[in-house]
Amino acid sequence: MLPKFDHIDSAYIPELNSSHWAILNILADQKPHAKKEILMASGDDPRWTLQCLIGERFNFWLIHNTTAGSATYQLDSRQVTGEPQDDTQAHLEANERYRSRSRKQAESEENRLPKAQAQYLEALGELEAANDTTKQ
Repeated sequence: MLPKFDHIDSAYIPELNSSHWAILNILADQKPHAKKEILMASGDDPRWTLQCLIGERFNFWLIHNTTAGSATYQLDSRQVTGEPQDDTQAHLEANERYRSRSRKQAESEENRLPKAQAQYLEALGELEAANDTTKQ
């Protein structure tokens, strides 16, 4: 386990030498890190790995994207104070942020459903019409 995370339940610390661990290890210094740096350390696009860290799998790490548009990430300082109450508060805020984004995405998808259904039916009709033409 990383020394700065001794106060955190080990179930929420990624497995040693995993891409999740590599990224968390980089972010543990509390400095902003560019996506490129994280990419080099983890060996792969960090998007999925970051999504796992900020999601339910690892109990909602609070990772900030500190520069809009340039993907610069920084771990919330409360997660490395060694104080369980600081860490708990950061995890609770990360959980709320995660659930809020999830709710907004679900609402957006629900609003898009009628249009998607209409487009699907149109595409299906075009395909059926084309198939009918080729059968004649």
